[in-house]
Amino acid sequence: MSIPRALACCLLLVLAPRAWAQDPAPEREGAPLFLIDKSTKIDRLSFTFEGSETFSENELVEGALLATTEPTFLERLMSVFPWASLDLMTLVPIEVQKDVARLRDFYKQRGFPQARIDYGGSKLDTAANHIHIIFNVNEGPPTNVRSLRYQNSDGVSLDSLFNTAVPGAQSADRWARFRREVPTQPGKRFSTFDFSVTKGQVLDFTRDRGFAFASIDSDSTISSDQRLIDLTVTVTTGPRAVVDTVQIRGNGSVEDRVARREVPLQPGDLFNQGRLLNGQRNLFAIPIFRVAVGLVPDQPVDSTVTIRYEVREADLRLFRAQTGYSREEGIVLQPSIEHRNFMGSARSLTLASEWRTTLLATAAGDFKPVRRLDIQATLTQPFVYRRELSAILAPFYRFEDNDNLGIGYREFGVNTTLIYEI
Repeated sequence: MSIPRALACCLLLVLAPRAWAQDPAPEREGAPLFLIDKSTKIDRLSFTFEGSETFSENELVEGALLATTEPTFLERLMSVFPWASLDLMTLVPIEVQKDVARLRDFYKQRGFPQARIDYGGSKLDTAANHIHIIFNVNEGPPTNVRSLRYQNSDGVSLDSLFNTAVPGAQSADRWARFRREVPTQPGKRFSTFDFSVTKGQVLDFTRDRGFAFASIDSDSTISSDQRLIDLTVTVTTGPRAVVDTVQIRGNGSVEDRVARREVPLQPGDLFNQGRLLNGQRNLFAIPIFRVAVGLVPDQPVDSTVTIRYEVREADLRLFRAQTGYSREEGIVLQPSIEHRNFMGSARSLTLASEWRTTLLATAAGDFKPVRRLDIQATLTQPFVYRRELSAILAPFYRFEDNDNLGIGYREFGVNTTLIYEI
């Protein structure tokens, strides 16, 4: 027996005890798994469940990121050709073993720490040298959240902090409503992913109330039978801080004052994480900025906070050109040029045209090609008295010569648009 085949046999003998107990005589299906070799192909992949089935097969394959997959319809079709190389269908025993570990982690992270998974019921077809991988899943009992406590670094419940209304920051009932809406709830199945989301939301809630330097930690205690878990979320709030400086870094052609007017946080305002991110989105929506990140840089922790926006500008000018051809219209040209900071103030100007030239047109019958020229300029002003309001001014010119209808005309005009973003 070759060394690779011997290693594969050892792995499958250890991880597939039920297969070892079968009749060792080769059969068409259900033959012992030690008969696999390096040419064994995966024919099918499926799951069997002992007891409950919380997750579907698709959720398990995609959520656990399984490396072992069954061949697609195209791969099955190609397999009839001897020259087709289908490495994806080749059985890799070590990957099957890793997939078992991935499935166990998948269930553990979603509240099933005692899940038992094996693939000992897999079936080998020795005649075709194909294997049907069958993962057998026993979820075991879930771990449910018995209690969830939110406290500050001194061990005092956050209820006493957030149930006291702060002018301009919160109302007394928002904290209670927030607690009811987070993913992790007492009585529900515990999930590490949901708990991570919950902690992030608690931190954002705290920072939205002026605690710019808040940090978060957590602790858990699980019962001896692993069926109940007590969770504690600890928030180190630090002082409530007021914005003293708004910094803009990375801008070249756009002035600081133009970038700052897109930021809803100004010096003297109580810090708010949500408004900090809104400023990031406002800046990113301006064509001149291709990157915009709002953050709180390292600084002394006190009652004032400096916020910073790191931006990166795109090229000032962008030229595009498209062309095409059809028998009815001939050659069509569509050039355009954009200036992303036209005369400053982050306004953009785009000149675009479409010219249906009728060159090389070969329309059949009595139909005659229609010549047409469209030219349009689009001026976008992102700030009109307030950051939520922007304006678009778009003058245009159009010429058309249509011999089929016996008309030729020119028109021009201006389209205006006001946009208010809620």
